[in-house]
This record gives sequence, structure tokens and C-alpha cells, in this order.
Amino acid sequence: MFGKKADVDLLLDNLEDRPKQVFKDHNNKEISLPIYKPDDDITGTIRIDLRRGKRLEHQGIKIELFGKIEISHERNQTSEFLSMSREIEPQGVISESTSIPFSFNKVEKQFETYIGRFARLKYILKATIGRNLASNIVRE
Repeated sequence: MFGKKADVDLLLDNLEDRPKQVFKDHNNKEISLPIYKPDDDITGTIRIDLRRGKRLEHQGIKIELFGKIEISHERNQTSEFLSMSREIEPQGVISESTSIPFSFNKVEKQFETYIGRFARLKYILKATIGRNLASNIVRE
């Protein structure tokens, strides 16, 4: 009944011009991540691609920026050191595929991303499309 009506992507601006750093994730797989300096703005677009002939009723669209430290040595512990949220679209209906810009300006990114054997420090962008009767659509 509430099948998937849309695909959601988070696209960061100017990724091709931004320097990157290679990290190994917890599965020892190499990943390349963009480098943001402490005073860099984080800007981009949430792209919502609707299925043909579908429309998407929503309770609002928001973008969140989190900073998290995860320690997995003894017990999995997570602490958040940054949490910001922007409501970027009020309640409504999306009847065609669309792109919505977002920005986090002058956010103090006080720590560098770190991926180690027992700890990870990371920044996460999360887009949420709130829905009434069905599950929210979330993309990190």
C-alpha cells in the first residue's frame, strides 16, 4: 500500500573541486571523503526523484548535521558533540521530481574526522521527509 514512492539523494556542492582524504572503514575498505576546513560552509541539494505518476504527501522536509564520536572498545558508546537542524520545506505535496538546496553556514567543525580501530569521529548529514501514515523517508 505504501510502496516506495521516491528516491532521495544528498548531493554536496563542489565535490569535484574539494580535496579528499582516503580512510579505511571498520571493514578495512578504503573510502574517499571530502575535506572541509573548520570555517567552510556545507552546502548542497536534496534531490527527490518520484516514481512515474506518483505524488508524495509529506509533513515537512528537514536536513540535519550531526557530529558523533563512536567508541567500540568495551561497550558501544556514542556521544553527539554537534546537532543542527534546518526545516527546508513546509508540509505539502510533491507532484514531480525536485531538488531543494540546503546550507549550513559558519558551522564550527571543531574536530577532524577520525576512523580508528576502536573509535570513530564523524560528521553526518541526514535528510528526512516526514510522512503521516507511512515511514519517514531518510537519507544519510
